[in-house]
Amino acid sequence: MKPKMIFCTGSFDGTGKEAAVLTKLLNVELKKYFSPIFVTDNRECALEMEKIGLNATYIYDELRKINVENVVAELGLLEKKYEFCAEKVLFGDVDYTYISRKKAFLEMVKYFYFWERILDKEKVEILFGGCVRYVGLISGIVAKKKKTICLGIASTPFVDTFCLTGDNYGKYTLLEYYYAQKKITLIPKEEEDVSRLLASCNKEINSITLQEEYKPALNFNKIKYLIDRVKVSRIEKDSPYLRVGRGINKYLLRLLRQHLFTKGFYKLPETENFFYYPLQIEDDSNRLVWADFIESQISVIKSISRSLPAGCCLYVKEHPAAIGQIPISELRNIKKVSKVRLISPFVPGKYLIKKSVGLITLTGTSGMEALVLKTPVIVLGRGFYNFPELVHIITDWRDLDAILHQVYYLRTLPKEKDVLRLLQAYRKSCYKGSICMRQYYHSNVVDNSNILNQENAKNLAEGIYQSYLISLKIRRRI
Repeated sequence: MKPKMIFCTGSFDGTGKEAAVLTKLLNVELKKYFSPIFVTDNRECALEMEKIGLNATYIYDELRKINVENVVAELGLLEKKYEFCAEKVLFGDVDYTYISRKKAFLEMVKYFYFWERILDKEKVEILFGGCVRYVGLISGIVAKKKKTICLGIASTPFVDTFCLTGDNYGKYTLLEYYYAQKKITLIPKEEEDVSRLLASCNKEINSITLQEEYKPALNFNKIKYLIDRVKVSRIEKDSPYLRVGRGINKYLLRLLRQHLFTKGFYKLPETENFFYYPLQIEDDSNRLVWADFIESQISVIKSISRSLPAGCCLYVKEHPAAIGQIPISELRNIKKVSKVRLISPFVPGKYLIKKSVGLITLTGTSGMEALVLKTPVIVLGRGFYNFPELVHIITDWRDLDAILHQVYYLRTLPKEKDVLRLLQAYRKSCYKGSICMRQYYHSNVVDNSNILNQENAKNLAEGIYQSYLISLKIRRRI
């Protein structure tokens, strides 16, 4: 008998229509391994799935059926039952916070009841999808308590691959499993991917690369897309994630700010000793979930500044995907911090990593890149590379000055064989297939045809099934 699966379309980017098309393709392939049940929190996706003859539970229809008498009391009981912190879950979701705390906590309780009921009713063995924020965190919390395997999607630096995560807190499901092995055997394609990544990291950069891809711009297709999203917003009244007006407003602000204060506002690198701190996207899960114990990045920068060795400063740079997103007032506050230089966002991050004494990061792929470039890494949050033999992990902020001085004066580096083992384990935990679609909110050119086809759906289903089997194997060992 095939294991039952709940598949949540929230793991896709792109439009609701695109999610429905991919779900239809996946349904054919998933049925080879599972008995899938589909749920979605996207009204456009639900309506499109109904048109193409695919049954899906629309989560907000179910939430409306749930009565909550006392939000505070019931939330307290849920916190005790599932051993989680409601404030941390809400902190990880700026969209709900933006609406109202009262509504957010009411729907949080309803989300818990929804996932309790559907998991108890369907007796599923695997929950796939959701996201790494509000909805995904809640489904993951309930699934963990009920001992249901929970897998979410994650992008990777390897071309046409995807990775799965089971904890929503920066760890990939199988990376630790493979990293713990003394010898990792890769097939030729996997070896080629690791070699390509190493070559890419070590390649000299003399011009802007990633920044150009993320630089906001207007074109005909993007305007057409935004108009279409405005039309769709008329039916998307339930989910805070689909407030088109807010998304357009944020994008236009980015478009405006990227052209302001470009002359004289930022610094360029100089011949001085510095640590490098790349800013995370403020409303991204890397910042709000993987580093949910940090109040603000300005507070982090001030703490680093007070701990710097003599004769050393801190370079800070905006994330390439968020150029213009941080308010000018916040950037000015960063510039005011002692020994801190706000570097132009168009200076390649790789250049700064190479020239720096060490990289200080909350999380993100810059840490992996620094390891390859033989630059010491100090991690303040959760990262998939958080192994003590690879990076300096700050678990007590009172240790920050001692670790910065150790790195500055001794320049301790991990062994190359351990870095290579990390990359091999990372690649081994990835599967063939592409699932994260592009959107015009974040890209200037969008073509998702490589994702919306049957061959890709076949690869995705195979990868999900293989990860499920290994997850079962690991669970039985425990």
